Parts: sequence; structure tokens; C-alpha cells
Amino acid sequence: MAITTLARTKSLMGIAPADTSKDTAIELLIPEVEELLKAETNQTFVDINGIAKYPGGAELTAIRMIGYLLDSPDTQSDSLDGASTTRTSTASGWSTNIQKLINNLKRIKKR
Repeated sequence: MAITTLARTKSLMGIAPADTSKDTAIELLIPEVEELLKAETNQTFVDINGIAKYPGGAELTAIRMIGYLLDSPDTQSDSLDGASTTRTSTASGWSTNIQKLINNLKRIKKR
């Protein structure tokens, strides 16, 4: 199970369900952001049964990261046709708020 869905991401970002202009980008960014959160927090977010389980706030953090990447000049200038686009954009620097959210997730113990 992914950290979030296209529908939830659009809803929390205030994007109308009928607006499909960013759907492809969001769908590409969801797994990239999920892997980035796992790497940044050094957690797999999997319970003892092997089922994905994320701590409170992880989904919202992922959605905020997706929003940041959608608005990033690096992302807008690239074609979003692969993982290298996301990695290039994330390397250009996170906003202070996104980094704080990641740091908070690092403090949360696995559940």
C-alpha cells in the first residue's frame, strides 16, 4: 500500500477531481516521495506482518513534499518522465517546513 493515493493527494492539495492536468506528475511523485521518506528517516514503515504502516503525519508530509515538487522550478522545467527528475529537484533543496516535517518523522518510532 502506497503512502497516499492520487485522489487523497488532489483532495488535500485542493485540486478538483475533474482537473487531471497534474495527475501524471502526482502519480510519478508518490513512489519517489515515499522512497525518499524511507531513506531520510531510515525506516521501512512495515509492520511485523510485512504490511506498510505509516505513522501519523507521514501521509500529509508526503503530500506536502509532492506539492513542493510540483511547484519547484526544476520540476516544472523537466518532463517528469522518470526518477532522475525527482532526484534532481529534491537535491536542489527543501523548504524549511518540509525539512522540519521529515525531522519529526525521524523521531517517531516504528509502530
